[in-house]
Amino acid sequence: MKNKFKEKCEYTLDLIEEIIGTARCMAFSEFENMTDSPEYEDYKKLIEDLKEEILSVWE
Repeated sequence: MKNKFKEKCEYTLDLIEEIIGTARCMAFSEFENMTDSPEYEDYKKLIEDLKEEILSVWE
């Protein structure tokens, strides 16, 4: 059980790092509106994955 929890926490931290990296790319892109950025759909998917992962830790 502890290993599974640790794995989920590590995966969650990886997702957070990826979200921050994607957000950083979008922040420095040439697009005026964040939703115009090609990375925006990936960013939204990462956020949804993160929500699901966090909720699954407590199931």
